[in-house]
Amino acid sequence: MHSIPARPERLVQGRQREFFDFFYDVLSPDPTRITAPARAAYAQAYAQDSAALSAGFNWYRTLAQDAIDNQEASRQAAVTTPVLYVRGAKGGGQIDEHLQGFRSSGLVDVDHALLSGAGHFSPEEEPEQVWRLIGAFARL
Repeated sequence: MHSIPARPERLVQGRQREFFDFFYDVLSPDPTRITAPARAAYAQAYAQDSAALSAGFNWYRTLAQDAIDNQEASRQAAVTTPVLYVRGAKGGGQIDEHLQGFRSSGLVDVDHALLSGAGHFSPEEEPEQVWRLIGAFARL
């Protein structure tokens, strides 16, 4: 649904809080970690400007082309920039599959971490762990 042109904007506009609450509640192992003030701030950010929703949904609209572009780029040159991939252990999917996907797209220096108490929204669910990992990674 997210990648259909203009449709999600029409369905979500004016219902941002309800829309995002659904995903926070379904994709987080502990939805209370995404606090009411944080939820309100995200909903308000997407409600302030009609272009904000489109910008968010455009990310999904570009995924297919991104995959094509990444495959083409990986045939041309390896990407040597260090990358840190952090995700919640309860976020679904196998981390090895994600890492293999990064590497097959030309990334040669990929580090990773799984946060045991987090799902899809790791920065909200485990902020201290995320910042600790980013800090350690940035000191490389």
